[in-house]
Amino acid sequence: MTKVPSLVPIIAIACHWLAFPLVSAHAAQASPWQEVVRWNDTVLIRQEAEITKVRYSLDAGKTFSPSRRVDYELDFFWGKFDPLDGLPEMPETLAPHPETKLILVQFHGPAIPPWTEAIESAGGQFVQAQSGSALVYLFKDEAPGFPKFPFVRAVVPYAPALKLHAGSVDLLRADSTPDEIHLVLVDSSSKTRSIISDLALSFGAIEIGHSNGRKTLGFSLLAGSGNYVLLENDLVAGVTLRSNQFILESSTEELLLGTSSVDGIVNTLPQVVNIMGGDTLHAVDLDGDPPTGGFSPNAIRVEVFDGDMEEGNPVLSGRHFYSLDANWVIGIGTARHGGKVFSTVMSDGTGFPDSKAALPGAIGFWAPKSEVPHGNPHNRFLHRYPAIQDPSPIFPIPLIEPCVWVTSTALNNGKESDSSYNTDSFFIDDAIMNTVPGPGVSAVLFAGNEGWTTTSEWAPRLSSDAWAKNVISVGAIRRGSNIIPFDLSSDFWWGNETIGTGFDPGGMGRFGSDSEVAPNWSARVKPDIVGFNSGVKAVAKNSTAWVESNFPGTSSATPQVAGHVGLIYQMWGEGLFGNSIISPSDYYDSRPPISLIKAFLINSSRPYPIAKMPPSATNEVKDSNSILRANQGWGLPNLHRLYHTRLETYYEAEANALHPDTKPRYTVYLQSASTGPPPDVPDELRITLVYNDDPGAVTMEDDLVHDLTLRVVDENGNIYWGNFGLWEKNESKVRNEADLERRDNRSNVENVWIPNFPLTTNFRVDIFADELVNVPSAGWPFSLVASRCQELTFSTDTITLVGDEVIDTGISPGSGTYTFSGAPANAAYWIGSSEHDFGHWNNGHPFDIGLTYTVESSGTTSATGTGSWTTPVLPPSMAGTTFYLEVGVSSGGSIFDSNMLEVSVL
Repeated sequence: MTKVPSLVPIIAIACHWLAFPLVSAHAAQASPWQEVVRWNDTVLIRQEAEITKVRYSLDAGKTFSPSRRVDYELDFFWGKFDPLDGLPEMPETLAPHPETKLILVQFHGPAIPPWTEAIESAGGQFVQAQSGSALVYLFKDEAPGFPKFPFVRAVVPYAPALKLHAGSVDLLRADSTPDEIHLVLVDSSSKTRSIISDLALSFGAIEIGHSNGRKTLGFSLLAGSGNYVLLENDLVAGVTLRSNQFILESSTEELLLGTSSVDGIVNTLPQVVNIMGGDTLHAVDLDGDPPTGGFSPNAIRVEVFDGDMEEGNPVLSGRHFYSLDANWVIGIGTARHGGKVFSTVMSDGTGFPDSKAALPGAIGFWAPKSEVPHGNPHNRFLHRYPAIQDPSPIFPIPLIEPCVWVTSTALNNGKESDSSYNTDSFFIDDAIMNTVPGPGVSAVLFAGNEGWTTTSEWAPRLSSDAWAKNVISVGAIRRGSNIIPFDLSSDFWWGNETIGTGFDPGGMGRFGSDSEVAPNWSARVKPDIVGFNSGVKAVAKNSTAWVESNFPGTSSATPQVAGHVGLIYQMWGEGLFGNSIISPSDYYDSRPPISLIKAFLINSSRPYPIAKMPPSATNEVKDSNSILRANQGWGLPNLHRLYHTRLETYYEAEANALHPDTKPRYTVYLQSASTGPPPDVPDELRITLVYNDDPGAVTMEDDLVHDLTLRVVDENGNIYWGNFGLWEKNESKVRNEADLERRDNRSNVENVWIPNFPLTTNFRVDIFADELVNVPSAGWPFSLVASRCQELTFSTDTITLVGDEVIDTGISPGSGTYTFSGAPANAAYWIGSSEHDFGHWNNGHPFDIGLTYTVESSGTTSATGTGSWTTPVLPPSMAGTTFYLEVGVSSGGSIFDSNMLEVSVL
């Protein structure tokens, strides 16, 4: 066996430390691991350093979870504070009421089940997760006395100020009146909820959402002279019901829909479909007949939830079409927004060849926004899906569910844009997670055209619905030239299209002082994807006739993308990824999880180069050098790449799940493609992680509830973390050791893109459960797509390694003993140690411990395949360090390995 360059063995490290005065050694080391909690069978230890880490045990300290970071400061929009220091300074009207029953509980570490169950047994009802290991609980007793648990670090009342959305905070500080207030109420008592509803409605509020599963109820109201009292008198704490309410507010501003000016070349829709790769699918003979566009009459189902549709729209001629309203015909007259959106998704081009869309054979549903109660998606979802089992007069036929749900109009009465996750985003995520049955329905939403107001205002501004984590948010780029279809070098972004997240031009710290740090209030890449804002042709009506009308803005870009999302459903339904087909005649029944569809879309995208600065009055760049990650998300759809790499693509379709204690990491071993790329496909390895997330806390900068993290390590030890480097380039950066803790903990989409990755190079993909809150016993699922590669199969972790996961240097003898079993008999073994856990390859076999590593013990296994090793006595000067152990065995030309142990030294 070849031994790689090693660290100094542990025994040598001990001697090294003993050779120096202990004072000096302690001065140089990190703060030691200390036991913080011991309660029943749970133990938590913590290491205080520049980055605080914790580990916990569910078996009284015999085994521990992997270490994880924790930041105890809570970053609310109202202010950042440590709960141990009490609440931040706030106006008296926004301070907690003496009788409040909403309590913010912060744990010493992650909210593990034994601790949350203990609080629930003490009368606490879980309301919402916050960052910083904190949860909000509702206590129903009149005067709740919070029980003292050793695992609870701090308890503070949940003040009205902490419930305020960013927009409301800005308005309060500016002493101005919001145009509109949104409220979310949480309570378990139906009687109390009824009283709260009546109170809100008496002030003119409109109900905008309801979720039985989470017992939430939302309202929207204009903040006029008669209604603003809701904010002034603090309905958040609210009259006699103040202790039972949980309310979030946000202001609104007018958002121009589909009116972005066109300063680029006008496109025909077939040109867009060609650029986005839809033509590649249209040319595929899926049914054994002559190519027909890849569709049958009952192929993809798309629902458009939007503005009005014109009577007699030729897009509907001879087509299957269902309306959610029996009186769907909305007059005759000028072109209407909903008709253009519908046309851009599924026009078959009959009579209008410049408007042939990506889904010319799709079944269309249309839900007129004006006819859906209060024009919002929350009631729309809640009255839509129950009708499958219980048809009512408004549903004249049994409804067939769509694969794709698309809108290009604001879902909250067409008014709001915002700079972060808010109540509308919350309800969209809640509907997707808790209302839509089965694998879900892909919601494709427009991101808006607001851009910035002045050249000095760089705040991200999107449609509030587009901030939702579980949707596909669509921005827009202007087409500069279409002389060469795939030449995008003159495309550009300018001023009033989407500006989402990904850039901090002023370096003022709003997004963090380092462009590598996820950079905004919500801190995810939004929009997710882009289409074209260049007057793309759509079927519409002028005063006298049906025409092909220019349709700009994200209103047009969104249905462009939605059509290509539908094509991905068809690829899956036809088994083009080598997947099994549940129902060959029904793409809906065979559909995969929406997280996988989103991962396929993003993984195969065509990104523009990342600009250093966006255009401004002094930087009038109108080509692809003007486009930031904040404008384009992950780029344009590119189904050409998706189709041609489909058989060299590894994917996980929510078949695995992670749990913080029983399965905190998922690993798969892959090898890059053995041949060059297909025509017109960049030679690039791409790995994409997507998972759905619960509705987040709109009052905090961190609205991600569950945090999964992507890491890729190649056989040469190069480490790539999800999204690192992709804010400033379309190429992931290799992270050195100093960067290992800087993960993206704000995104539920993470990418690693490596151009010109060497052929047949082995690498491993790890997905970590960094933060999981109140997850089901089965864990939290995810989807993974890795293209231009194939899976490698190894016998890993076939040997069982057990031993001391904590060594206390203050307790004699201050050493650890480790035994292994299940190895081949009478075979050469070695036990390796490393400071890292990012893996390495040895003679073509992958190990979990990282480079460099030290062989601590070697020899021959027993006749029963066992062995053991005891460390030397470790001096107190080693306290605060961590190392990782793994066993390797060579037998019969094969290599075997054990599970990895993380050992903390106290």
